[in-house]
Parts: sequence; structure tokens; C-alpha cells
Amino acid sequence: MRIYIILITLLLVTISDAYSGGINLGPLYHSPVNSKYDKEFTALGPFIIYKKDKDYKEFGFRPLFHDTVNKENRSKELEFFYPLTSYKKKENFSWFQYQFFFFVYNTEITQSGYKNKRINLFPLIFYNNEENSENNYFAFFPVYGDMKNKFTKDRIKFFMFPLYMKTEAEGEITDSFMWPFISNYSGELEGGRFWPIWGNRVNNVKQSKQEFLFWPLYVNKERDFYGEKFYFRSFFPVYSEAYVHGVSNRGYIWPFIQHTVNHNTGNERWDAPWPFLSFTKGGVVNQKRIFPFYARAEREDNDTDGYILWPIYRYKNIKLESYQRNKKSVLLILYKDVSYEPIVEGVKPKRKIDLWPLFTYEKNADGKSNFHIFTIFEPFIHSNDRLYRNYASFWRLFVWEKDEDDVTRTSFLWNLVSSYDSEDLFVFDVRPIIPLFNVTKSENYKSWTVLGGLFGYKKKNEKDIVKFLYIPIGV
Repeated sequence: MRIYIILITLLLVTISDAYSGGINLGPLYHSPVNSKYDKEFTALGPFIIYKKDKDYKEFGFRPLFHDTVNKENRSKELEFFYPLTSYKKKENFSWFQYQFFFFVYNTEITQSGYKNKRINLFPLIFYNNEENSENNYFAFFPVYGDMKNKFTKDRIKFFMFPLYMKTEAEGEITDSFMWPFISNYSGELEGGRFWPIWGNRVNNVKQSKQEFLFWPLYVNKERDFYGEKFYFRSFFPVYSEAYVHGVSNRGYIWPFIQHTVNHNTGNERWDAPWPFLSFTKGGVVNQKRIFPFYARAEREDNDTDGYILWPIYRYKNIKLESYQRNKKSVLLILYKDVSYEPIVEGVKPKRKIDLWPLFTYEKNADGKSNFHIFTIFEPFIHSNDRLYRNYASFWRLFVWEKDEDDVTRTSFLWNLVSSYDSEDLFVFDVRPIIPLFNVTKSENYKSWTVLGGLFGYKKKNEKDIVKFLYIPIGV
């Protein structure tokens, strides 16, 4: 019974020792000091997160679900075991997906108040209902379907696929029987296909032609585009030739010997044998590659890229609108360093370093910086905010963050050890639920305590107080 009284006393001391709105029970419950939200806390280690102010609310029980509401831009996002299920709503638009995007449901309110609906249960059901009935469609794969503006086609019809399918795209109509073996072309097209033995497809309007014989032994494609002729011919695998937008290519014993000439820039490239030896000269690019030992490409705009002992070391330096972007990597994802050096006045530098799986360091142009240990999946999900907020806290055992006002926060083992450091306040805590050790400093205040005050010292407004067995003694 006594041990319970002691623990409850220590918890009460912990809560009563709150400073600047912060409450710390280590991994059990943590409310940060001087939060920018009206209320913010994490609980049960990486599992629970909560943030709320006038226009924003965020609550998550990770990885089960995460809910975000932003009243300022009228948006709502909700995830259940993301990416298994997610929902998003913004003004007149809503979107729902289930089973890794196999099921998608979204709606959109038009200006007249009509509610457009779209349902996809991939690959079985495709349904679309809009105010403009010309865009409505329904498909139940593989039995029957009549879809519009889907999969790069203006219209797709099918019945007992692959028994029959009809596609329309920019005036070209294809009727396929036992797809892809037998096809008939109409509309702007002429010809047919009996794959892989013979095929001939001609569009006299667009001046294009495609034909093959015993595919892929002989393939020929031609097209006239505003007076410029593009073509590709292949006698597989002996010889091939192609010409596209001023670039010609000839291949011998494909793909081992390739000769490419860019008539626009004057570059000439030889790959012999590909991919081991490659040389480019003339024009705006000079490149040498002896795979996997060495490669370097230099361009007229000072952009460079290459590798040494691929994939041990790679680099790529390119000039952007406001930055010089320099990227270095070792063993693909083992080490990666991407820096953005400003080339325009007023722009601030950015940088991100990954040493997988040990740490990730990032500095943004807005002045914010962060450092995390460990970062097991960071190199794989760096551009997916939803995966970050649902899973990253589980493997980030140590977190260091600095905001644009140079306020730093650190956390180890989900606030078992934590600190806060600003211009006018410093707090350091070791609290495995109970207050094991604490240091607090400000302009007129200084203190340190052990076990919430079993032993301690406090100085406030030039008054010194010593704590012994939780009893304050003035000095």
C-alpha cells in the first residue's frame, strides 16, 4: 500500500511541477512547453498524438487511425491503417480509398449543386456519374463495360473480356477479338492485326503507319508530325534504326551496340558494348562510362553526374531556378546527402542527410531543422506525409528539432528523456513516468530536483531553497 501512495505522490508532484503549460509523465503522457497550439500532447509512447487550436485539430491512435481537420482551408483527412484506407475532403471535393487504392470513392459538388460521384473497385467495378451525362459510365469487369476518358482512351467498351473489346481515342477505333490476338481498325484507321504473325495499322489523317511481321522479328513505325517524319524500324535482333525529334539511333546486335546522334545539339554517343562502355562527345554533353568502375557526364550548363565503382559512390549536380542542387550517395540508400545552395539573393539553403538506418538530418529553407535516430524507412517514404505521421514515431527513438525561432526540443524514447531550450527558458527532464531528474532555468529562476523533490535546489528571485525528503528549507 505504501508503494502506491509513494507513486501517486510522485505523479501529483510531477503534474504540479508543470511549467509554461507543459506536463511531462515521460512516455505515458507529454504536453510540450510553449506549444504553438492551444492544446497538444502525446501519450503511450508513439501511439497517441493530439493537437488543437482555433482552426486546426489533429488526433491519432497510431497506426490504427489518424484524423486531421483544418477549418482554415475547410479540409479533413482520415486514415485507417494507412495505406489500407484513407479519406480526404476539401471544400466541394471528397475522396475515399480502401485496400491500397483497390477501392476508391470520391465526390465533387459542382457550382449548380450537383454531386458528381466516382467509384472504382479495381479491377471489377468502374462507375462515374456527373452533371454532364455525356461523361457517365459503368463497367463490371470482365463481363461488360462502357467507360469514357479512362486509361488514356476516350471510350472503352468490352464484353466478356478478352472475348471482345472496343477502344476509341482521337478518332482511332480498334475492335479486338480474343485480345490482343485479333483486331480490326476503323475510323481514321485502316488495317488489322493477327498477332504475332501479321499487323498493319494506317492513319492517313495523321500520316502514321505501324506494321509488323512475325513480331518482334520485323517491326516498322512511321509518323509525320507537322512536316517532320519520325520512324522506327527493327530487324530483331540484328539491326534497328530510329529517328525522333532530331535524334537518330542505330543499333547492331541489340542491345549491345548503339550509335546515337543528336542533330539538335551536335552530340554523338556510342554504346559498345552496352551497358559497359559508353562515350558521348560534342555539343552540350561530354560523357564517359566504363561500367561499373567509372562514369562522368558534363553539360554546357555546368550540370554534372556520375559514379565511381557503382553503386558505391554516385553524385549529381544540377542548376535549378533558385538553387544549385548537389546530391551524393553511397551504396544507393546507405548514405545520401542532398544540399540546395542558393544562387538567388534572399533564398536560404536547404539540406538533408540520411545514414541508413542510423539517422536523418534535415534543414529547411524556413529555418526549421530536425535530427532523428533511428530512421529505418526514411529513405523509402521521404515524400509521403501520411506514412510519416502514422508510422515514423515508432522507429524514431531520438528526436531533435529546432524551429524558425531557434527553439530546440529533444526527445529520447518518447520523452523518457526530454529537453526544451529557448532564449528565456531551459528544461531538461528524465521521467520514466515518475520525475527521476529535472533541471529548469530561466532569467529569474533556477532549479534541479531528484525524484520530484526528494532532493533538490531552487533559486527564485535571489532566494535559495534546498529540498530534502520533499521538505523545502530556506537558505
